[in-house]
Amino acid sequence: AYTYLDAQDKNENVANQFLTGRHKHHGFAKLAYESARLGFSSNLRATFFGNWWATSTAKAAAFQLWDIYGAKTLKKGFEVFGAVDNLFGSQDANSGTNLPIFRADAGRTFRLGVRWNLDRGK
Repeated sequence: AYTYLDAQDKNENVANQFLTGRHKHHGFAKLAYESARLGFSSNLRATFFGNWWATSTAKAAAFQLWDIYGAKTLKKGFEVFGAVDNLFGSQDANSGTNLPIFRADAGRTFRLGVRWNLDRGK
């Protein structure tokens, strides 16, 4: 998926300035695999954001986020899953400086869990 956005402020005081907080280019791609025989599913998702006006005078850099997920079905409706969001730990280029941070990404996060599907437990 891809989105192109050319949003401009039509206010008479600041006509034709780009709106802040909006990426001109934005999109994602997802690669998924599922095997009912193995009871396994997984996916890899990439989301990209073009550079954008963080304020009326400061442009923030483009960035990408990659996420990976996997799940395995067990007996009696149980499923275990795991995921890594922001696989490469992408953060605002201003992190760790005195400059303003425009995107407050948490960095890399891990999730593990167990799901119980009551319908499959029979």
